[in-house]
Amino acid sequence: MRLLEFREDDHIGDDRVAETLTYVESFIVRRLIAGVTTGNLTRIFQRLAVQLAPEDDAPEAVRTALSPARLSWPSDEQLRDAVRNRAFYWQGRTALEQLAEDEGQHRQFVHTLGNLTLSGYNSELGNSSFATKRRQLGQSGLLMNQEIAARERWGKAEILARADRRSTPIGCSPSKAGSPRVSAGLIPTTTEMCTTSCGRKGSP
Repeated sequence: MRLLEFREDDHIGDDRVAETLTYVESFIVRRLIAGVTTGNLTRIFQRLAVQLAPEDDAPEAVRTALSPARLSWPSDEQLRDAVRNRAFYWQGRTALEQLAEDEGQHRQFVHTLGNLTLSGYNSELGNSSFATKRRQLGQSGLLMNQEIAARERWGKAEILARADRRSTPIGCSPSKAGSPRVSAGLIPTTTEMCTTSCGRKGSP
């Protein structure tokens, strides 16, 4: 609301509003993926709204204000580690399909984002083999599922490689010396961030 007030009063243009919201969005989504508690978000943004002044460079002021370590905005390295290793499957009720079997060397990666994808076939696929899931995902209209279906096998190497690809475009990192600024439109939206994941079946 504060940004919209500045825009209404011609203190900031649409591009700057979009860039500022990109930092806010990245802060929220990266924390979600990394498992940071959301309990303090209201307080964080209330304080930010009070601090932000019309004469500020809004995008940089917001990014800087959200960047202290105590606010837990994950860096690129922390985000990559979370995507590779954090058990994300149990965090919601979205129709996520797990790809690798819950056994042996795959067990630690089964519930991570590198092994999850969006699917409308969870009940049909169940604990089916990857070969079966591959055939079904090949009929999906989602590019990320078609990419999975193009694989001959699905194991640890494929899961980790996909996790690394999925973490690369997720938002932007906290401000630090020499950090480049982003341009509006170059960062995925929240929907794009949250649907670029891959995966197998389990009971929520």
